[in-house]
Amino acid sequence: MFFGTHAYAGLLGKNKNVFASSVASKPQELELPKGLVALSVAAIHAILSDYSRQCNENFPSKELAGVWKSALAILSNIEKVNKTRYHQLMHKLYINASGSLSPAGTLMTNQQIMDAVDWSAFADTSTSVTSSSDQSGTATSTVVAPA
Repeated sequence: MFFGTHAYAGLLGKNKNVFASSVASKPQELELPKGLVALSVAAIHAILSDYSRQCNENFPSKELAGVWKSALAILSNIEKVNKTRYHQLMHKLYINASGSLSPAGTLMTNQQIMDAVDWSAFADTSTSVTSSSDQSGTATSTVVAPA
């Protein structure tokens, strides 16, 4: 949503400082911020907890603050123990989330992002996957089962 060449991508351009590298000698290797990764961990935890309990708890659950704090503590510890590996992790998460193969260059279009995904890794061996974009530039993928 925030990466690509559409209107929302402007938010990233205006707020690139949020994605700053933790390594001064590698300013072009942007990273996801700890808070965003911790938020993602908490959201995934909430979804998996609801799924495992087979119930929809009122969001946010009471335990999410602890999950958030734990995720931040883990990330801070990784950074403290090995700053290089921390940077590699956060930069790789940025690359994977943004679809950007060239963080120093221009952002990819939605279609280029869709084309960069190995869709066959998600499909059964009996299905095929294609990707395309409509006239508005919205990228879509289609899974087709054999006849």
